[in-house]
Amino acid sequence: MRMALRMYVNAAVPSLSEAARVVGISYGHLALCARSPVGREFMATAHEIINNKAIETNVLIEKLGRRAIEIIGQTMEDSSSESLRLKAAIDLADRSPETAKSQKVSLEAFTLEGKDAQLLAQALAEGKEVEARFAEFKIKNHEPAALEETTPALLTGEVKDAEDR
Repeated sequence: MRMALRMYVNAAVPSLSEAARVVGISYGHLALCARSPVGREFMATAHEIINNKAIETNVLIEKLGRRAIEIIGQTMEDSSSESLRLKAAIDLADRSPETAKSQKVSLEAFTLEGKDAQLLAQALAEGKEVEARFAEFKIKNHEPAALEETTPALLTGEVKDAEDR
């Protein structure tokens, strides 16, 4: 009962009926307990803890997230519904760094100052110069631009032996 109430108070589940289903008790029993003096006191205390920020949000989310993963894992292994087991397995696979469909990337802002900024600007300018110098060799639409003009003479057979010159 406390687990279900805790999940409901912490918004880990959207409703008392969902909390009862997850924990495996009847909704009617949980609703009666939630309305009882002990249940109301328990929920009020939980709300107070949350409102006073005695538990930091990150810690709370981390704990609830771990519990949610446990529940998903149990569902994957123990559910009698094959489609529910598959959905739980897919959900877990999407959360795994090795099997996720997308990867999370975190980038922190940084500031370049002084010599670092000058070196970066110099490198960018040099890159532009190199790009301009070799622009004729740039491949557009995956086809070499003016292949005949850029093919070395050695490959076309136009180079004569030094004796012939």
